[in-house]
Amino acid sequence: MIHLIVDSPGINPEGAQAQFNRKVDDVISTIFIAEVILRILALGFFTSSIPGQKGYILKDSNKIDFVVSIGCDTIIFVWKFFDKG
Repeated sequence: MIHLIVDSPGINPEGAQAQFNRKVDDVISTIFIAEVILRILALGFFTSSIPGQKGYILKDSNKIDFVVSIGCDTIIFVWKFFDKG
């Protein structure tokens, strides 16, 4: 949340603050992707080997987590790829 407050459209895109913000974004994205991967490995994607547990994608909260983590990071990756110009 604090990171959203610090980021501003008025900062210099080549300045130290913007570079720091990009690094923080990368670290946070990596943490969320790692969480998704570890949960999928622990629970299984569709079915779980743990009795009484649903697979990762069958829980509603995990569906949202998956879409946000994978979807947003894919958009960010594509944006960075084409932004290199």
